[in-house]
Amino acid sequence: MILCVACSANRDYGTEYHFETDCQYSYHDASYDIAKSVQSDGEGQYLFYNGYIYYHNAKTDTTIPLCNKPNCLHDHESDKNRQSECNAYVPSALPAYIQYYDGYVYYVYSNSDSEGESSYLIRVKQDGSKKDCVLTTQKTKSVIQHWLIHRGYFYYEIDTYFYGKDTSTQIYHSCELRSLPISSHMNEKNSNLIYKSDQEYSALGLGQLQAYKNCIYYQVIANKKDYEFTDHDSWVNQLFNEYYQYNTESGKNSRIPIPEGHSDTTRINAIVFLKDKMIMSLYDELMDKNDKLPIYSMNYDFTDKKIWLENVEQGKWVQSYDDFVILSDGALHYTTVTTEEGTLQDICNDKIPHMNVEIYSSDAKPLSNFVYPINQNEGNFSGFGPDGVNVEFQDNDDGTWSVYELNLNDVLNCSGEEVKLNCVGTRKYGVLYNED
Repeated sequence: MILCVACSANRDYGTEYHFETDCQYSYHDASYDIAKSVQSDGEGQYLFYNGYIYYHNAKTDTTIPLCNKPNCLHDHESDKNRQSECNAYVPSALPAYIQYYDGYVYYVYSNSDSEGESSYLIRVKQDGSKKDCVLTTQKTKSVIQHWLIHRGYFYYEIDTYFYGKDTSTQIYHSCELRSLPISSHMNEKNSNLIYKSDQEYSALGLGQLQAYKNCIYYQVIANKKDYEFTDHDSWVNQLFNEYYQYNTESGKNSRIPIPEGHSDTTRINAIVFLKDKMIMSLYDELMDKNDKLPIYSMNYDFTDKKIWLENVEQGKWVQSYDDFVILSDGALHYTTVTTEEGTLQDICNDKIPHMNVEIYSSDAKPLSNFVYPINQNEGNFSGFGPDGVNVEFQDNDDGTWSVYELNLNDVLNCSGEEVKLNCVGTRKYGVLYNED
């Protein structure tokens, strides 16, 4: 793998976390690589749901589309050709990652035609008064996948697919991590290369992209280019699977080491952040998700590595908020089965879907544990935002959907009981809901 040096921002962002200009890391969940649909501005939440961005005002418990055009019908527009005129509309059939940053809500979407594919970075002003495109990538076989904005820079993964004579036959896949200064007019020609996958490998993806203070974190997974699948064990043994830390001040890329004493197939499952140290969970693909491994802590320079918590099921998800560590076992409540069509499907083992959530102090002392209802749309605990609020969406049977909240302060002293989320807003679907 090739690691490249890039410049850091000139602005002094200090040594503390600031949610207005830092990536809101505490929303990190097990679906992080698919969607991040909630962001906070300190007074309410920006929500992406069913193709629109909404703003939920925590003071008035109102949820409205992020568009202040006086004659716009927003999500109740009946003319498909006029949908894109709404500032809150997101032209993507896939779940979107949204990010609040310094007075704007950003998102990326991609579009293709006969000339190739392009990706677009769009921003909407926090009051919904303006929407504009600040970056368009060149039309190639490359598209922006994972991305985030942090301390003045847009960090993004570009995936490129290489084909044989038959365009339906993919030879291999490469990925790059790049950065661009955030502005109203951005040009990818000015981007800095942070990471590029080696040509000896066919990349499976660059994921788990996160940021905390002056560092960017990401995971790279790749096959050997000449590998031909025979069985699961041989695939796991040949896999390249590494986690990196990129220091934005020094421009240094460092591989995050796995503690000694583990098998060669053990990888880093998650990295989360506390004020004075990071927490690392591990996963061995040749073990069952219920098998147990320790969780480690270490300084941000990888020193003072030690066991933080013993004997934790490796399928549990790890999150953090402020100086709390959160463990949830949603994945342990599902069994993966092969359908008659040959596809894999996760089946919930519970008659009433639920998960167990535990909250620990930074020194691994248990503070709280509670039963959390698994959302039918998400299936994961999405974490607490910088305002200490967990947000979920729920489809209803009467043509409406609702916003639910759970405040961290209300669950810090639980003893195994099931918590109830508070419904803070309900909105009716428009006539174009679920149309192709």
